[in-house]
This record gives sequence, structure tokens and C-alpha cells, in this order.
Amino acid sequence: METFYLTYQSADFPVPDPNVMAVGFFDGVHKGHQKVIETAVSEAERTGVSSSVMTFDPHPSVVLGKGRPHVSYITPVQEKERILSGMGVDYLFVVTFDKELAALSPQDFVEHFFVSLRVTHVVAGFDFTFGHKGKGTMKDLPHYAKGRFTQTTVAKVEKDTEKVSSTRIRKLLETGNITAVNHLLGRPFSVEGEVDGPDSSRKIRFFPSDEYLFPPAGVYYSKIFIQGKPLSAAVTISERGSGREHHVCWTAAFLGELPIEPKAAACIQFLSRAEGPDEDGEEDIQRFFGLE
Repeated sequence: METFYLTYQSADFPVPDPNVMAVGFFDGVHKGHQKVIETAVSEAERTGVSSSVMTFDPHPSVVLGKGRPHVSYITPVQEKERILSGMGVDYLFVVTFDKELAALSPQDFVEHFFVSLRVTHVVAGFDFTFGHKGKGTMKDLPHYAKGRFTQTTVAKVEKDTEKVSSTRIRKLLETGNITAVNHLLGRPFSVEGEVDGPDSSRKIRFFPSDEYLFPPAGVYYSKIFIQGKPLSAAVTISERGSGREHHVCWTAAFLGELPIEPKAAACIQFLSRAEGPDEDGEEDIQRFFGLE
């Protein structure tokens, strides 16, 4: 998969071949998003063209919201890229969301980001909007397309009689309901960062990328991938201090042996939240993973 970073000014970046495009913000790349992307990939295969995904960075609320300089994500751009690469997507277009983009009319958006990129078919969710103040909708898209491309609108995906959405997943994640989060994502919730250690108690410290939305304090049974190797672990997230001294500390007790270099790249896959705050011992980890 090739990734291109575009702005409104560079949106006419030449693409080598026509493509079917899935478009949306796709935070979480959850089961609803996957339906949109899989539909685009299938249509591309059916018509013999390439497949693409267009997403945006940062979140529109950073540009349009009042006094909101930072947003935490379920899947920051680099993780979206990794997930989409595994879904058979040929091209990823990451478009900078800025005031110039927000001011585009729906027609100008179509000209710059669909027509210029040689899109033959657009796939998006039923609630996708585009152009200034979201005035463009999937229902209106044929009017702006003027016969130059076709479209598919994907209906909402529901789990347990409720729409699968990034907002729903965020709320579940903020309460620590990892099991429900993973059910809606269709895979374990993951956070990338760096590790140091282990210390004398066989625990390592994890320093997450601050782009992620984090679960609350607690103990979480997880898989930690360090230098590409998986370790079964119990990850403890704890809050310390208050006011300006407040910070969140991540530590992980793990099974197995692995030489760990300082600031080694790591990824935590959250599997389940432990029932109690002290269930982070070796026996607890073995019990959860069925290794007793």
C-alpha cells in the first residue's frame, strides 16, 4: 500500500491508475468502517481497478472547535495505515484538515478530491458529509459527480441493536470496558509506544504515544509486542500526584524472557480488564492465559 499526504493545494497529486475510494475519518477502523472499506475493495476487484481510502488529519474539531488544540484517537494515523495495509487497500490518502479544506464547497471538494484523483466509484457511510459545514451528503453526491463516477452508500452497522460508532467505542473505552471495545473493533484495542526495563521486580515501564485515547486506571490482561515478539502480560495503569504533578504511569508484569533495550518500540494489545487492582501477579497472568 502506498500512502500520500495531501493538502487542498496538493490534491491534484497524480495517481497512476483509476481507483475505487472509501472515504471517511475512520477513527477506530471499527466494524462499521470495515464494511465501507471492504465494499470499496470488492468493487475495485470487480471492476479491475485499484482501491483507495481517504481519511483526514487532524480531527475536524481541532480546526473547527473552540479552544481544542489536541484530540486523542482510538487509532492515530500511523495505526490506521497499518490496519488498512492488511485489508488489501492499494492507496491511502491522508488529507490535512485545515481551514482551507473546511471552507470548500461540496462541488469544489468533489473536483479536488474525487475527480482529480481519478476516482471511478466512491464508497462511504450513510452519514458521511463533505464540503463547507457538511452541506454535501451521499444523497446529493450524484448531483456533484455529474456522471463522472458512481457511488455506494453503506447502511449503518449495528451490534446489540445499537449503531457501531467511534463515539460509542470512546465511551466504552473511557469506562475500561475492553471486552465490549474489542467486540466493536473486531480486534484487540492497541496502543503503541516505548518500553524501558525490566526492573528488579520483572516489571517494565511503558510510555504510550500521547495521540491515543487511553483506558482508565486499572489492570488489563494484554499481549505486549516488543521488537516483534509477543509477551503475555498484566498492564497496570495508575494515576499519581495531583495538579501540575499529576501523571499517569503504565507498568507491565510479564511472562517469559526477553532482552529489552532502552526505549524499545512496543505495542500493547488489550484483551480484558482484571476484576481487581492487585491481579497482576505471575499466577494471575498464567490463569488468564490458561497457562497454569
